[in-house]
Amino acid sequence: MSLLSIAKWNYERNKLEYRAELEDAMYAEEVKEYKDALEVYLSNPLTKLECIVDMVDGYCDATFVHYGTIAKQLGHTKLSDRNYELSIMNTIITEILVTHKVKMYVDEGYPTIDMCMQAVIDANQAKPKSKTKGKVVKGSEWVDPKVIIMELLIDRGFEEYPNEVEVKEADAD
Repeated sequence: MSLLSIAKWNYERNKLEYRAELEDAMYAEEVKEYKDALEVYLSNPLTKLECIVDMVDGYCDATFVHYGTIAKQLGHTKLSDRNYELSIMNTIITEILVTHKVKMYVDEGYPTIDMCMQAVIDANQAKPKSKTKGKVVKGSEWVDPKVIIMELLIDRGFEEYPNEVEVKEADAD
């Protein structure tokens, strides 16, 4: 993850102008996306991959907003408890990814969560610089990072129902 890329993205959009209300609203929106996906995941839906992709995307988006806010807050105010909240989100999504057999580290390449974060950074950098009410409009070059995240999780060994294999093997004995 490149914090410089996040700071640069925010500088290009609004010269690092800090507006607490807007920052809080953007962060809350991303955390809600994460929490909504977690609730669906915990309700045991038929497919879990989409929920996990939504959680990873929500976490990465919240992280992107958080570090952008930090860049904007420099010299203005003290930081909030978002670091704690992001740490909890990271711990939960890491445990879920491990449960679903996703390789968190691969010999050649970056950690999985860093690659997911890079997909979000790349998607944000593909957005045009114009904005509406604080939100950046997605242009024709924009690709939803969820597509990249899903491909990455599958490539790194995602198993939809990892415990079913163990149960079937146990029944065979």
